[in-house]
Amino acid sequence: MSIVERATARSGSEITILHNRKPIYITVVSPASRNIDDQADFYRLFSFQSFSM
Repeated sequence: MSIVERATARSGSEITILHNRKPIYITVVSPASRNIDDQADFYRLFSFQSFSM
């Protein structure tokens, strides 16, 4: 599993969670977003719970 962040000029950062090189979740974080750390913690927890079964 890997998490990839790609900066985009138009919409901020695109964050993709990959499992076996296949995207399982994609989100976009605007440049003005102040809670990016909270979002990262949420997605890390989401990913861990999804694949720990």
